[in-house]
Amino acid sequence: MAQRLLNLRTGQPLALSAIQQHCPAVFATEPHPTRGPKYEYIPTIQPLEKLLEQGWAVYEASQNRVRDMTREGFTRHSLRLRPTGIAVKKNKYGGPADGTPELILSNAHDGTAAYTLTAGYFRLVCSNGMCTGKSIASARIIHSKGRSTSEVIDVASRIIEDDFPRMIAQIEGFQLATFSEEQGYELAKTAMELRYGNTLHPFPLTDLLRVRRPVDDGLTAWSVLNRIQENVMQGGWETRSVFSGRKSSVRSVEAITATHKINTGLWTRCEELCNA
Repeated sequence: MAQRLLNLRTGQPLALSAIQQHCPAVFATEPHPTRGPKYEYIPTIQPLEKLLEQGWAVYEASQNRVRDMTREGFTRHSLRLRPTGIAVKKNKYGGPADGTPELILSNAHDGTAAYTLTAGYFRLVCSNGMCTGKSIASARIIHSKGRSTSEVIDVASRIIEDDFPRMIAQIEGFQLATFSEEQGYELAKTAMELRYGNTLHPFPLTDLLRVRRPVDDGLTAWSVLNRIQENVMQGGWETRSVFSGRKSSVRSVEAITATHKINTGLWTRCEELCNA
């Protein structure tokens, strides 16, 4: 298995040279040799260059590890872009704004994934990226004849112009809504099932509701969502396995597919609980 970093985020805009070193699939100039004539190659680098010209910057680059090294330059990869020059407001704790919107691009050139664009939100306080639910913004462009780079740019523009404001409005709604204890457990249960399925879970739901920092304390939907999302994604605490009774450390989620599934699923469920 390749020992390349799965994720690259430094807190600053990433240079193309750094992205190419850690995520070579972004720069693929053709599809994997196993793709047939019906497969439409849609490059990642061309839409990315257009967005960079428009004042966007890449803040995170990820690429799945592979066992078959011939797929390393073609496998699934993901980029999180943020507009440069965003005005930063102050939050009630005197620190920087809660976060900033991001555009998430995901693609693969080996037939394992469509070109996906999603609205995302990066929380500065915990250095953790989120993805919105299905009702906000998510578009898939499959690799079939007739699809093109221009379509990717058009979809990205729609998400930026139409869906970013809707995402911010929904966040404000989450911040105003108050969850009951039962709703908090319901969202934690969703997170556990998204990560581990319906089998016996390796640690109790209460672990996902733990408060890591004062800013995330409270019963607003936004606070509860962020606590659960960070805990289920980042892991990092010791627990005693319900299977063996041994102490073990909860691992972080790294795979691009799992990251997207958990994030979008949690956001969608949080919205459903608020509406209920």
